Amino acid sequence: MGTWKKAILEGDSTLVPSGGTTGQVLAKNSNTNYDTVWTTTSGTPSNSFETLAVAGQTSIVADSSTDTLTLVAGTNVTITTDATTDSITIAASGGGTPAGSSGQIQYNASGSFGAEAALFYDATNNRLSVGGNTTPTAALEVRSGGTTTASAFIIQNSTSNERFKIQDDGRVIVTNNGTFTANSPGFSVTKTGTYWGGISLRHTGITHNQAAGNAQDSNTFGIIFTENTTAGLSIFGFTATNQNGNAIKLSGIQGTQTPTTSAFRLQGSKWNGSTGYTTIGNAEPVISYANFATELFIQLGSGAAGFKTTAPTSTTSVTVRGHGTSTNESFRVENSSGTARFVVRDDGGYGFAGGTVGLAQTGYTTFTNLTTDRTCNANATTVEELADILGTLIEDLKTKGIISA
Repeated sequence: MGTWKKAILEGDSTLVPSGGTTGQVLAKNSNTNYDTVWTTTSGTPSNSFETLAVAGQTSIVADSSTDTLTLVAGTNVTITTDATTDSITIAASGGGTPAGSSGQIQYNASGSFGAEAALFYDATNNRLSVGGNTTPTAALEVRSGGTTTASAFIIQNSTSNERFKIQDDGRVIVTNNGTFTANSPGFSVTKTGTYWGGISLRHTGITHNQAAGNAQDSNTFGIIFTENTTAGLSIFGFTATNQNGNAIKLSGIQGTQTPTTSAFRLQGSKWNGSTGYTTIGNAEPVISYANFATELFIQLGSGAAGFKTTAPTSTTSVTVRGHGTSTNESFRVENSSGTARFVVRDDGGYGFAGGTVGLAQTGYTTFTNLTTDRTCNANATTVEELADILGTLIEDLKTKGIISA
């Protein structure tokens, strides 16, 4: 019979020894018949959780050694316990099976999954297609309904007013609401870098022979971009190869039959050194045009205009520079039929009404005792008066530069 059973049958009170202190436990003692003694345990107790924490939520702390943790099923979640296997099963419901084909974007279709080819995502290349293209070549590709009046892309403001639209036939429409602040652009193109930028106009029916340094490709017929890194605006126009036409044509059409302002206006100004602009100075250029790099015309702030000269005098209304050959004409005035009526030659020769062009005559003597006289009585003119009139005429011609001194 075992020692414990024998002690119980015999009523031995030493089975559970007396004494003991808080925290002590009964342990086997091999030196006695009854194998038990009060003792203090040593070492670290077994690991256990006192607190259940969920990120972003209030922690659950055990209130006692017999506290109960309750799991509550949320929406579309089912919790099932099995006492036999000591297991808890948590299952979600209502997810459903994805709709459509691989790559098609899922959407809520009356509480179920819906999908169609018009909403497609290429996960391999990170590209999104709207409109039915299952092989998009851009990060975002939009395909319209297929009619010229349909819109492929529309941007609206916060009050559902249309602001930007691309039509199926390629037209781009930008609509301003009229309430922008002063100088706020209706359409703005921003470019970073130091070379090509701005707007490029292309037409597949136009092929020109310009190198890539002048246009992005042979279908480009117009480019608008900054002149260089210090800004300014350049506009290039290209005609098709071997085709004769206007490379750039600017037209202004008045909306009234009795206009009081110009149909086309070029206006120049300069920075005023502060926050605004002011008029260009008398000796400063306002406008010019050139044959490639050769200046043909320039106009200064004073209004003075110069032809074939880069530096007209600001106090001279019109300056004309000749071609450098004495027989070439520097200035020519024709009548309505194209007949020369007045010409000035590079060497100073001149001619009136189509007459012979010659050099200004020289060697005229300065008159002495001359009385300036430009009128007379024909019936009572003396020789002296006639001489004064003739002398006055010669002096006037020399003053005007028609004859040399």
